[in-house]
Amino acid sequence: MFQVIVLAGYVVSDPVMHYRPDGIAVTNFRMVTQYTAQAGMQRTMRHNYFDVQCLDREAQVCYEHLRRNDLVVVLGVLKGNVLPRRSSEGETSPVFQVLAKQVIFLKQLQRARPTEDSEAAIPETDEYVAMDTAEDR
Repeated sequence: MFQVIVLAGYVVSDPVMHYRPDGIAVTNFRMVTQYTAQAGMQRTMRHNYFDVQCLDREAQVCYEHLRRNDLVVVLGVLKGNVLPRRSSEGETSPVFQVLAKQVIFLKQLQRARPTEDSEAAIPETDEYVAMDTAEDR
């Protein structure tokens, strides 16, 4: 069997890196994708959130170079876990987990000093649920 998922979207939170006991680097970050949903004549912009996990060298590169608001493409596999995301309005939506095989950097914002405009480029997540899986231990 073969499974691959390709996502293009924005990084929502700065990556977090740690090491497993066997010395493998693990980096986690959340990203968001956008799509348009249509109900009758009304079109609305919707968002899907993904917790992305990178391993080994890919983890180190992502930790060093990715930052919030960067545009990326992630090629990977969908993991079985789906976590809830709670918005400020109290609504919950799923957060899918992806194990990245490759991360392609499309656009990175200037690193000198973030501005108010660059911080508002993507929707905020109200609560970040860290990925803690058996693979991390």
